[in-house]
Amino acid sequence: MLQARGDAAATTFVRFSMNTTLGLAGLFDPATERGYPKQSGDFGQTLYTWGFDSGPYLVLLFFGPSNLRDTVGLGVDLFTTPPGPLLQSHAGLVAGFVVGTVDGVDLRSRNIETLDEIKASALDYYSHLKSIVQQRREAQLREGRGLAGEPQELSDPESPTQGPLP
Repeated sequence: MLQARGDAAATTFVRFSMNTTLGLAGLFDPATERGYPKQSGDFGQTLYTWGFDSGPYLVLLFFGPSNLRDTVGLGVDLFTTPPGPLLQSHAGLVAGFVVGTVDGVDLRSRNIETLDEIKASALDYYSHLKSIVQQRREAQLREGRGLAGEPQELSDPESPTQGPLP
């Protein structure tokens, strides 16, 4: 609701209701089988919707590349997720870092070949990776707002023109 995505909020509500009742308190996911896909979103997207600028590029220990807006969003997400109240204890804080670290290692292992190819072909690995991360996040934000469209068609400078050049 905070992202002004009524359809996604309605789908999330239906998923929650269906998975809570038919899915035995969330043990199963009958909502996906019935055509209600899981909705993605984070508080960084909410801040984007509200017009917050991305701010400087950051690389966070345990969490990877980000920016200031998404880092604030990550903090809110970590605090408001179901185990959020547990994070107030030392054990909960450690558990949160362990989960984040395992997720990061898993993400890297699923993309290691791609990262190796980028490293081998890029003149400046850091700048290239930074550009990829920023473009991917921008695409996620635009898609979340329903702005993702067809890629722009590039003009071919070698093709014949329809009239004389000025």
